[in-house]
Amino acid sequence: MVSQFPSPAQDYRGTRIDLNDVLVKDKAATLIFTVSDDSMRDAGICDGDEVLCDSSIRAQSGQVVITSIDGE
Repeated sequence: MVSQFPSPAQDYRGTRIDLNDVLVKDKAATLIFTVSDDSMRDAGICDGDEVLCDSSIRAQSGQVVITSIDGE
């Protein structure tokens, strides 16, 4: 005879997390980009990764920034 045990997750009723609320501070200034090379792999950003960019934040020394040179 096989006994069935209830799932430990049965009593867990987590709330949904809206990543917009967690990650986006200025919706109008936030864009998502897909990384197209491995030039930032030492910073943990690799080809094919998607990154959020909030253009309303003023860059400071030591931060990663996204730039466009001649449309690239």
